[in-house]
Amino acid sequence: MQKILFFLVAIFILFSCDKKRSKNIEKVKLKQLNFRFTEPATDTLYPMNKPFNVSAIIENSAAHIDSAILNFNSQKYICKDSIKFKLLINSISCGTKTLKIKCYMADGISTACSREITFKSDIAPQQMTYRIIARYNHDKQAYTQGLVYADNIFYESTGQWGLSSLRKVNPLTGEVLQIVRQDKEYFSEGIAVYNNKIVQLTYTNQIGFVYDKNSFSMIGKIYYKNREGWGLTYDGKHIIMSDGSHKLFYMNPETFSEEKVVEVFNNVGAEIRINEMEYINGFIYANIYTSDRIIKIEPNTGRVIAEINMSGLLKAKDKHPEIDVLNGIAWDSKTDRIFVTGKNWPKLFEVKFVKR
Repeated sequence: MQKILFFLVAIFILFSCDKKRSKNIEKVKLKQLNFRFTEPATDTLYPMNKPFNVSAIIENSAAHIDSAILNFNSQKYICKDSIKFKLLINSISCGTKTLKIKCYMADGISTACSREITFKSDIAPQQMTYRIIARYNHDKQAYTQGLVYADNIFYESTGQWGLSSLRKVNPLTGEVLQIVRQDKEYFSEGIAVYNNKIVQLTYTNQIGFVYDKNSFSMIGKIYYKNREGWGLTYDGKHIIMSDGSHKLFYMNPETFSEEKVVEVFNNVGAEIRINEMEYINGFIYANIYTSDRIIKIEPNTGRVIAEINMSGLLKAKDKHPEIDVLNGIAWDSKTDRIFVTGKNWPKLFEVKFVKR
């Protein structure tokens, strides 16, 4: 009986050792494998809605490939006997996505690798210009950071350290009807109006203020980490925020928690320095900081579908030493009027965007 028991224990020990040895051999095999992408190429922009190839190779292995599984854009693709895929995904949006491949070989070994791929717009933006419909007075001391038209009133956020404010302005005369000034530690930025509230960003403090639209009394604060505050608009569901990059952050209007990010690209590359914004008839119009350009963005995809050259708005007689760049877009949704102005501009313009 003791001999039988000893024999069984010995078999168990040998089996355990053999199992550990097999696992160690498998780990060694995995370390020796060099599984890498050959397509898509790194540092290459791919047009969205166009076919593209995905392939990979396994070096240092003579094992036959059984299958490969590609996970991309919330979809799974399976390929037998090779690691080559041809994809056409019409629902893709602009920006950087991650490709993940897991490869299975006939000997039971598996390995995986991943790569990022960036998509740009597949169309060239339509080139547009403007026609001036009307001119209005604007406070040339107002360093305009945000502009909204609601209830026949302009709501305006102005910036600069020690000069930042939130204003209610008469559209016809430019008269400041009501004003709240921020402490000198704050540099105010974009604003959005929703549900009788005004949200106002600050540049580097990572804090925003919520005001009652009518009384201008502060009723709350919002916080955003690890980014600057630039532009702001409201699409009826989300407050959309820019931070000077090519990204738009869709925030919950009540909690200001981030719900999604849209990356903005034209057919050449990313559109950076996105600043003041306005949601107009289902599209986002945005100032590109330090330029005379306004771009028209498709919200779901991030494609720039048009760009408007706004140069030449101000006449020579309107310019003064403190004049700064174009910034400020507002929309009267009831009459479909669009207004633009700039930092320290003495004029505000009603314009119509037209094809060139």
